[in-house]
Amino acid sequence: MPQYVSQRRLRHIRSISIRNLSLLSLEHPLRESFPYLTLPCFFVIKTLKGDTIYISETQNGSTYNVQFNSLPINSNPSTCVTVQLIVEISCKLFKTSGRDNEGENHENVWCPMATYEVDLNLLKKIELDNTIIESWNTPIFEFEDGIYIIPDTKNKNILLQQNTQSHRRKISGTQTKKSVTFNSLLKLNKMIEYNMNMDRELLSDSVNLEKSVRLPNGRLCWRKIQIIDAINQSKTSNLKKMNIIERLRSLLFKENALLKKSVTELSLLSLNQNQSSKEDYGNTYSGLIQTKTHLERIKVKKITQLIRIFENTGIFDEEFGFIRCLKTNNDHEPQSFSSSSPYPKITLNRVDMKRLSSRISKSQEDREIISSMLGYYLLFIKLITSKIYKIALPYNLQYFGSTSLIDGKYPLYCPKSNDMDQYRDFKNALNHFNVDISQTIQYLDHYYI
Repeated sequence: MPQYVSQRRLRHIRSISIRNLSLLSLEHPLRESFPYLTLPCFFVIKTLKGDTIYISETQNGSTYNVQFNSLPINSNPSTCVTVQLIVEISCKLFKTSGRDNEGENHENVWCPMATYEVDLNLLKKIELDNTIIESWNTPIFEFEDGIYIIPDTKNKNILLQQNTQSHRRKISGTQTKKSVTFNSLLKLNKMIEYNMNMDRELLSDSVNLEKSVRLPNGRLCWRKIQIIDAINQSKTSNLKKMNIIERLRSLLFKENALLKKSVTELSLLSLNQNQSSKEDYGNTYSGLIQTKTHLERIKVKKITQLIRIFENTGIFDEEFGFIRCLKTNNDHEPQSFSSSSPYPKITLNRVDMKRLSSRISKSQEDREIISSMLGYYLLFIKLITSKIYKIALPYNLQYFGSTSLIDGKYPLYCPKSNDMDQYRDFKNALNHFNVDISQTIQYLDHYYI
């Protein structure tokens, strides 16, 4: 049978009894003089430090088994206690011992009989009906799941044979009616009161929540149809963005293939020139210059295609001041497409926090536009640095549309509220992004000097 509780504690003890209570041992010469001596006694439960926890009532009954009243309900969690047995010594023992003086009145004396340090988790379980206790002054502990004794107690099990007829106590036919104690009723009352308080709080919270999601005229702020429409619009917007990203990836793939082809042609050309004439240094240098010019044209072509892709995103508008691109008279192609000096016709600018602050505080629509522009600008810088010029940046750029990130933790989009923590993270993201832009500008300035 499994243990009733994981650990036995003092609060689990129902009652304590004393078996074989005796002041004198079997070999004591005075034991025959007092064969039926009864000893009034009681027990004290203490902590291991000596603090008293419980004192029982005084019992004066059979020495074979002294049964005390049930322990009161308590919440003591102690697992190790000290049980001290105290008995009353009769004055007859003093008179019999021969030590009494004439004229001296003897009174009964209370003295400790035995002291036990008990670890409740090390007690030994027994079947009391089939066990004979041989030790003297033995405490017996009654728990909910059975009877327990101290491990070093001497006991003997009785093996009953099937053919042996033993006296069986007749079971009384009187049925006892189960009763409920006052403490159980008190606990039940507390539980019902707690459940009522919980129901009352849940009802109050539901009413407050219903009030917070209703307009003054009683209509719900969000209807099911409106939520479905918002989800559909979000899906459509995401599909458009994914299509744009796929087109950009296809274009970049084609440009990478063209670049690899150009590099292969350059390697073949240089190999053929080296094999044909190693002494013709002028022709080889001229071929290298032409190849370099060809590569520069490819890069300029990539920038041209990139600018055409981002023409309708708004990052070239003077209102934001992200990129300034000078155009020719016919306004079809920027002047940066000339082969002589392509980059100086495009001016990359750092993000001006003051200019953005004036628009952030206007409306939510302006915040969304600014967040989208910052995302497009981040994608533009990322494509130039990673796909065209292979520029190493101090901070990693991650494009997620209008919710792009710097280094995966700093949000490069306008905060949706006036929370100072969000505003501080947004400011840090702008500072890191400006560092990447400065790195790109410095590289391109040095590249085209």
